[in-house]
Order: sequence, then C-alpha cells, then structure tokens
Amino acid sequence: MMATFRSVVIGQPDMAAIVFGYQFGVYEDVRNVFVACNELLEFDVRRRCYDWDASFSSTIAPGAAWAGEGHHDIRTSKYALDDSPWDARLPLHVAIVHGSAHEVKRIVRCRPDLASEDAILLAFSQHRLEIVELLLDLRGAIPELRRCCKVTADGSAQRTSYSVGSLVQSMLTYGDTKSVVLLQRFGLRPDDVTYGDKLLAIESSTLEHATLALDLFPWFHYPQLLGHVANRGFLPLVQALHERGFSCSTYAMDAAATNGHLGVVQFLHNHRTEGCTVKALKGAILEGHLDVARFLIEHRTEGAPPNYLHSLGTFDWTVSAVDNAVADGNLPVVQFLLTHRHEGCARDVVVQKALERCHLHVAEYLLALGYPFPTSMPFVGGFFFGKPCILGVLQLLVKHGASWDDAWMLGLGLVLFAGAPELRRLDELLHSAVKTRDMEAARFFLSAGIGKPRDCLLEIAGRRMHVTTSPLLLPYCMDATNPLDNVLFLLDLVALPDRRRSTILQLITPELTYQGKKANQTTPLARA
Repeated sequence: MMATFRSVVIGQPDMAAIVFGYQFGVYEDVRNVFVACNELLEFDVRRRCYDWDASFSSTIAPGAAWAGEGHHDIRTSKYALDDSPWDARLPLHVAIVHGSAHEVKRIVRCRPDLASEDAILLAFSQHRLEIVELLLDLRGAIPELRRCCKVTADGSAQRTSYSVGSLVQSMLTYGDTKSVVLLQRFGLRPDDVTYGDKLLAIESSTLEHATLALDLFPWFHYPQLLGHVANRGFLPLVQALHERGFSCSTYAMDAAATNGHLGVVQFLHNHRTEGCTVKALKGAILEGHLDVARFLIEHRTEGAPPNYLHSLGTFDWTVSAVDNAVADGNLPVVQFLLTHRHEGCARDVVVQKALERCHLHVAEYLLALGYPFPTSMPFVGGFFFGKPCILGVLQLLVKHGASWDDAWMLGLGLVLFAGAPELRRLDELLHSAVKTRDMEAARFFLSAGIGKPRDCLLEIAGRRMHVTTSPLLLPYCMDATNPLDNVLFLLDLVALPDRRRSTILQLITPELTYQGKKANQTTPLARA
C-alpha cells in the first residue's frame, strides 16, 4: 500500500505530535470563534470595550443560547483582557464566558500561547466551575495556565489585575461549596485578598460557604469577624467562633438585632459580656422585628422602657428613616413619618430616589407636599421597564422637562405608540435602535417609516460591529423613483473615511449594480 501523510504521520501519534508542534494554526471546530472575533468586533479605545455586530453570538455558537445575550459589547474588565486593542486571548476568553468547555479545551490545545492564569480566574468569575476544573487539570500539560500576565514596575510577575478579591466574594455567594474547594486547589494566597475583600465576602456569603472558607483558609480570619458573622445571622458559626475565643464588640448584638436574628441575639446575651447599645432596639423596631424588640426590652437595659411607641418620643430618629421608606416604596410609612415625626428627610434628593426606583405614588405624594423635583436626571434602570408604573414615571419626568436617553426610547417602543404621543421622538428612535444594535426595534421602526435610514447607514457602514445592521437599513435607503440618487448615495458610502472598504463593498455591490442598471434605463442620454 502506498504511504500517505495520513498513514505515516497522523497514524502515528508520536510522529504527529512532533509535526503538529511546529504548526501555528487553530482547529477547524473552533475556527468560528476566531473568525467572529476578527471580523465582527470593533474596539472602542475610549470605552475600553469591543462592540459586536448582531451576528456575533450566532457565529460563535450557531443554534445555541449565547451567555452574553442582552449585551452588545465585550468589556475588557469583565473578560479579563488588556485595555489595549486586540488582546490575542480574546477568542479563548469569549469561549470561557460562553461556557463552552469543549471550545476552551480545543483552543488551549492548539493555541497554548493564549493561556494564562487569567483564563482560570475568568472562569471563576463567570461561575463556570466545569471549565475551572478543566483548566486546573490541564495545568500540568499546559504550563502557560500558571502564567501571570501582569508585570509590575519592578519587573516582577503579579497575579492578574482582574480582581481576585471580588471572585472570592462571588465564590462564597453562589452555587455549592465546590467553588471554595477549587479556590484552594487554584492556590488562593493571603496577599490576593484585602481586608475589604474579606469583609464583603462574609457579608454576601452563605453559612456553608463561609464555614468551609474559614476552615480551608485560616488566614481569612480578621478581628471583626465574629461581629460580621452575627450580622449575617449565622448562629452555628457564631457559636464556633465564640468557642475558639474570637472577640467582638457591641456591634455584634446591634447588627444581629437590626437584621432580625433572634437566635444570635439570644446566644450573645447568654454567652457574651459585650452587650449592645440603643442601636439594637432602635434597629429592631425600625426594621419591624418585633420579636427581637420584645426580647431586648424584656432582657436588656439598653435603649428604652417597655412602651416604645413613637408617641413617647423615646428615640432620636434621623432623616434616614423617611429616606429608607421612600427607597422601599412604602407610602404608608412615608406618610406616617412625615405626619407624626419632625425629623423630615433628605429634602433635595428624596423625590429623585423615589423616581429612580419607580415608586410613582411616593414621588407624587412628595411633590404634592412641596418637595422639589430633582435637578439632576434620575437614572431609571432597565429592570423597571416591565412594571406597569413605568409609563407614569416617564410621563412625570417628561412633564418636568427631563431629557430622553436610548434606554427610554427602546424599552418603550411599542408602548409609545399605544396612546402617549407626547412621548415620541421619531427620528431619534431609529437612531437609538441602530446605535445599540437592537435589531427587533430597528425592524419595527423601519417598517413603520420612522427615522432617517440614510443618516443611520452613513454613520455605521463599514464598521465591524454593524455588519448585520447595515444590510437591514440599505433597502430603506433606496428611493424607488430616483436610481441615480441611489447610486450617488452608495458611492458616498464607499468614500467614507476610516471604514473597512471591503465590508462596504460587500454590502453595496449587488445594490449598486442593480441601481446602476435602473439609472441607465431611466436616465435619457444627451443627443450629439
């Protein structure tokens, strides 16, 4: 049988490993990831992110749900990338965020030069524990996975600029405790985590995660630990730390009472001598923990006599009481405090706080009492756009002269045309949809004849992040009765500076040919 490359090289693994070790390519089954990153992303230096075209996700993962759905950019900080344009590790890190363990394994196999410790930390941050475990398993064969990419001024390697401390907080909050075990296997070090990181981690952790972390990482202990654990209501851990001789202050019982942790309050009362302050009873009452308040009144001497109703004037309330009630949208409490108490609230910002949290009735009540409308623009988050009161909030803002932003226009596209014409900014609607690559909204506005598609196309043609949006606009830029004008417009696109000419030519060539033929048929030639 005639010898072939397949039989001689590929058929012998040892020989194949030597030959392919000199190659510098990518496997075919991950080529789509590299193509998408090279052709459909555009780096924004000012914002330090990669803006993507609408087809990016489907190119990366055809037929699969994309982990970045709902976003239109890749922020270097979120993806553990350098702030400089075109970090070569981008395809690997995109695969990690997407959660494709197969693609991650294949990419680090064919391009180990892209691997680093950042890849493991990124997998941690995205809660891709399967990928974390995979990369930890591969560290023996791919030493680059131990490489620290950040170099300090003195030339020493330092663990990534990606915040390890925030990862610890995240690993102690979600999922099962396997994440904590993987952190130990990764090699978490004392100098990776600051005091603030420890505090935030305990404040957000579960009892199981915190208990295991304190066992696996003895250096995670800090002087105020018992008080912060009491604040979380972790009674078994409070008991364990007490037995191990940890100290605390009055903060422990104050915090436990304010957060309604009766069991912790009782344990501290029975087994500790630090006691509490008036903040314990005051906090329990303000937060509505009557069982805790009753226990404190019956067993402690700090604070107030048994009759603790507001009418006795026992407590020195602060403006934060009203501010917190406004932030929670608790109109009855706001009305009660403003009617029966004299402390008031943060007058200049309280209406803004109500509007930012979409508490329309609270805002209207405060305005009726004479509280000022905010001088700065309230930020209404996208979370509130599905709530029934959002239209009323935006109408109130518009009534008081607030300016529009993209989120308002796109989030309420259909609502705006259902009976609130005073909210419409027609041309800006299409521009906002195109700018944010909201394809569904753009199709709706184009089909409704809203906006100026030519202006939009002039702004985006030839840009990587608008490869899909541009063909959507193009048919609406063509005048059915003036092919010559269409030809001139298409040539204007080719002349645009600082654009990818190959992308523009791919976009316009078929249309330019068609419009040129129409112009030739309809435009009379001058006679000699």
